[in-house]
Amino acid sequence: QLMKKLYRAKGSIHTALFILLGGVAVMFILIIFFNLIVATVFVNPHFIPLGALFTFPFIAAASYAILRENLFNIKVISTTSLIFLLSVGSFAEIIFSNTLVLILFRSGIFLLILVFGVSLIKSVLREVQQREKIEALAKELEETNERQEGLIHFISHEVKGFLARYMGAFSGLEDGDYGALPEPAKNLMSQLLPQSRKDSKMVMDLLQASNLKKGTVSFQMQPFNCKEVVQGIIDKLKPSAEAKGLSLSFTAEGDDSRFMLTGDKEKLGDHVFQNLIENSINYTLKGAVDISLVREDTKLTFKVKDTGIGLSEEDKARLFTEGGHGKDSIKINVHSTGYGLFIAKSVVDAHHGKIWAESDGPGTGSSFIAEFPTIPPASV
Repeated sequence: QLMKKLYRAKGSIHTALFILLGGVAVMFILIIFFNLIVATVFVNPHFIPLGALFTFPFIAAASYAILRENLFNIKVISTTSLIFLLSVGSFAEIIFSNTLVLILFRSGIFLLILVFGVSLIKSVLREVQQREKIEALAKELEETNERQEGLIHFISHEVKGFLARYMGAFSGLEDGDYGALPEPAKNLMSQLLPQSRKDSKMVMDLLQASNLKKGTVSFQMQPFNCKEVVQGIIDKLKPSAEAKGLSLSFTAEGDDSRFMLTGDKEKLGDHVFQNLIENSINYTLKGAVDISLVREDTKLTFKVKDTGIGLSEEDKARLFTEGGHGKDSIKINVHSTGYGLFIAKSVVDAHHGKIWAESDGPGTGSSFIAEFPTIPPASV
């Protein structure tokens, strides 16, 4: 049965077992011949004291298998050492046996230890090989992901350039830079320009997410007025909220000096403040979106509360992950890439802040909160 398993084994397992069995076979032949046949048949006990030397073929074979098959593993070493010690102990009993029956009995025990030992070592080797395969597969997947990210980055960068040119052309046509347009063309431009802006934002999200994962994003840490930035974003987004019949309110009690924050004004504005407000507008079908800034001691809290579709616990777990969507969010906003909140969290993390979402469940609205320390963080 053991030889059958050896025959079926493949790769490093087969080679290692073959080497180990070779060492065991040589050791066993030497022991049987000199310590049993010579000692009993030829009545020559002179070789019995040298019996320990006969274990060296097994030791040499085990060591060679470990080095040759890269099996220098603590489990393999521990198992091999244990089998070796048991073999030596069992063999010592054979040496000190004084009757043929005792020699045969203890030789049988010794043989069982060897067979069991080889089986155990084989099991450990199989486990090591499987773990190495998993590690190799994980490394391969990581390299594949890196190549895919590089490809996404390259494609996104190229598409971004094309969209920028198209947006410039559409904007020029709408503004009359190329002459007056007939009414049907004006209507078409009024549809194409917003759509191209949405497409551009989608590509920019993918590009920004790729840059953040690669660690190639730098942050310009400068003091800025957070209240002023948020107010500017609200003024820009108010028409889209009003077009849906939503009320948009902003609360920030206190003078402007209370809302000074040290950070990257552009990235916080685009990827955190604007992103969270836009999300609430997109996912709120009726009601209101309320924005607030609160300064408390050494922290500044930005909060967007809406009366939108709400979040389940499952949604919350996915929201800030790469490509994460709420369960039904794609039905409301088909343009969502799932990268907006992932980018927002990455930017907040870089500012040593926290970001999270709260909701009592689907249909109950949501609150998105970003909290920042007002003590200037270390340069990023």
